[in-house]
Amino acid sequence: MTFLTTITSSIGLCLQAGITFWLQAHFFSHRFNRRLAVLSGMILYLTVSMAASYTLARQGWYLLYSILRQGSLILLLILYFQGRLWHRASLAAILCASSEFADNALVEMLSLVCMFLPAKWQTFSVLFIDLFYPVATLFLWYAFRHMHLRPDIFTRQICQLLFYTMCGLMLLTDIVYHGITHGIIMISHTGQPEVFNPYTSELLTYTECIILSLLSLSMALCLPAALNKIMYKTLSEQIQRTQIAHYQTLLEEHQRQVSLRHDLKNHLLVLEGLTQQGELEKISEYLKAMCQETYKTTGNIHTGSLTADALIDIKEQAALSKDISFTWEISLPKHLSMEDFDLCILLGNLLDNSIQAAGGIPDEKERRIFLQAKPVKRNLLIEIENTVAKESAPPHFGTEHYGTGLQNVKHIIEKYNGVMDISSDTSRFCVSILLPVYDTMQTI
Repeated sequence: MTFLTTITSSIGLCLQAGITFWLQAHFFSHRFNRRLAVLSGMILYLTVSMAASYTLARQGWYLLYSILRQGSLILLLILYFQGRLWHRASLAAILCASSEFADNALVEMLSLVCMFLPAKWQTFSVLFIDLFYPVATLFLWYAFRHMHLRPDIFTRQICQLLFYTMCGLMLLTDIVYHGITHGIIMISHTGQPEVFNPYTSELLTYTECIILSLLSLSMALCLPAALNKIMYKTLSEQIQRTQIAHYQTLLEEHQRQVSLRHDLKNHLLVLEGLTQQGELEKISEYLKAMCQETYKTTGNIHTGSLTADALIDIKEQAALSKDISFTWEISLPKHLSMEDFDLCILLGNLLDNSIQAAGGIPDEKERRIFLQAKPVKRNLLIEIENTVAKESAPPHFGTEHYGTGLQNVKHIIEKYNGVMDISSDTSRFCVSILLPVYDTMQTI
């Protein structure tokens, strides 16, 4: 029986590690070969768990055994994947905690049922207990599939909250189970122990453990789901506000152009009259006034998208108004595989950030922005580089430094399965974006 118990325990632990690795891989990429990562992770987790079981659990140190086993799984889920540290850590803690709570609930339910079975059936229940780990993690797969969890939209503070909450819940559960395994008796206020017959005490203990496990499991699943829904709604509202702001700018410029064209006939009549009178100075002043009312352009911008044309023109004028040198090289595909709304958000946010950063440089000669967009094989490369003041150079990239603008940009990039690279030093900041484009490329 001991040999069979060891085999079932090993199978259960390996399947638990394999399924949690598979779930983590749905959100983060492996650091190396996927199969090798899963296999080595299962072996390491099994080795640590079995070693801790023989050295700690069998000696009565259940609390240390649980902490070591759970901590090793979280650590492996963090180390074997790429991405932001706190995003990996929070999801690893959620997966580990949910798996533990689901397994505890199933085990306690089985133990409670076994109380009413004949003694010969209770012996075989030990073989099924360790196999509840993969059953619990399969339940998690079903739950996470319907939660539509997006840990990438969580802020660092939310990730820290989730990580510490999940670890705290697991520690609380471990302490409770440690007390149960050591047979702690509740003492009443009169100093006398609460005396129950063994059958009643066992029944109450299993019931309490089931309730605790179900409550902890509900919190482990509902808290991330609620935060995910809030963040997704917030992000959608931010994107919508950004869209409205950019299109309002385009609408205002369009209305200004319509107004100018409407008054053009009257302006031409005035200029004709001044020409007949030979008032050259007045003609010059009148033309300057007209130029101030209209929209200045530094060149003909034809990107293949009217939205991008108008937006880049507007941002170029905003840069020139702050004495920022704005240069661009644009060669877009004939048909972009992305909506104008998304292109507007992408370019608008990046150019706004660049103008703000470059405009903060005291020396006007050092204010520069360079925008380029060109096809690279079957992808579209968008790169925006700007100079920054040395004292305000960002130490690293994050929403706490850049607000929601680049967070919206990241959402668009992920929507089209693209990648973004951020590079910076003491005097420059560069954002490079690579988007898959499957339509026919045509250089303009």
